[in-house]
Amino acid sequence: MELISFESSLTLSDGINGIPLRKLEKNVSKISIIKAISFLLLRLADNFNVNKNITPEQAAIASCDLLEVFGYETLEDVTLMFKYVRQGKIGGVNSFSLDHQVIFNVWVPAYLELKAQERENIHAKKKSEKNNILNFNWDGKDVDKLETTPVQLSVRDRMELIMKRTKLHEAKVRIDKAKQQLKPKRPF
Repeated sequence: MELISFESSLTLSDGINGIPLRKLEKNVSKISIIKAISFLLLRLADNFNVNKNITPEQAAIASCDLLEVFGYETLEDVTLMFKYVRQGKIGGVNSFSLDHQVIFNVWVPAYLELKAQERENIHAKKKSEKNNILNFNWDGKDVDKLETTPVQLSVRDRMELIMKRTKLHEAKVRIDKAKQQLKPKRPF
C-alpha cells in the first residue's frame, strides 16, 4: 500500500528533483537498486494480461540494463515510467508486451521525451518569473504595499526599515518638486 500511495503522488518534477541512480549507487549497493527495479518491473508484469509473462531472471537483466540507461535518471523516474505505461500515457496499443525491445525502444524514449518537456516547462516558468521581477518598476507605493511582520524583525531592523521608507519618501518628494521646477512655463 505504501508503494501505491508513493506512486500515486509522483510527478515528473519529482523525477527531475530526485537522486540520480548513479549517485544513489554510491550510497546503496547496485544489487539493491537492481532488486528494486526488478520488483517494480515484476509488479508491472502482473498488470499485463499476456500468455507468457516475464521471468524473474529476465526482469533482473532488464533492470540491470535500465540502471545503465537510466543512470542519470532517478528511481522515481523508473516508477513513474512504469505507472505511465500501465495508464497508457506512454507506449500505445501495440506496445503492451513486456520485453526488452518494447521497454528500451518504446517506453524509455517516450518517458524521457515527457521528462524533457517538463524540464523545458520548468525552465520557461523560472525564466518568465525572473523576467517579471527584473522588469518590474519599483516606486514608493510598491514599497508601502510590502507587508512585513513585526515579529520577524528586530527593533533595530524595524527602525532601519522605517528610516529607509522615510528617506525613500523624502527623495520622491524632492524629485517631484524638482520635476515641477524643471517644467517649462508656458505663457497663456
